[in-house]
Amino acid sequence: MHCKVEGSLYRVHRFLLEQQSDFFREIISDDREAMGHTDDHPIPLPDSITQQAFDCLLHFLYTGSASSLFAEVDC
Repeated sequence: MHCKVEGSLYRVHRFLLEQQSDFFREIISDDREAMGHTDDHPIPLPDSITQQAFDCLLHFLYTGSASSLFAEVDC
């Protein structure tokens, strides 16, 4: 899926987003024309979500660990 955070595009595996997040599960569609399927139509995240916060979320989703995050960044 294509997500836009603070003007930056992220490509994230759909499975992880749907499996772990009610927010994404509710907005992700199978319609290839819907937002999130291309760079031109990314899922815009709320302004309150920073790139740092999204990076922390992705790290957790992909690794299942948050312990190393707290040593590296202020999550």
